[in-house]
Amino acid sequence: MAEPTMVKVQSSNIDSVGFDGDNEELHVIFKNGGHYVYEKVASSIHSSMIAADSVGGFLAKNIKNKFKFRKIK
Repeated sequence: MAEPTMVKVQSSNIDSVGFDGDNEELHVIFKNGGHYVYEKVASSIHSSMIAADSVGGFLAKNIKNKFKFRKIK
């Protein structure tokens, strides 16, 4: 499985975000090295996250506890 292109974001906790459109997976890499993949995420949510004033706030409000996820590392 190829990893999506990751985009660096302005955030105190999140390093970068990527989206795998074929599998509808949102990849989030934290500055502490944690890599999480959120499943069945629409591309519009990824776009909104990238554009959000607070990427971490968007993650907390719109993604955490709403999508199934797995931790890669």
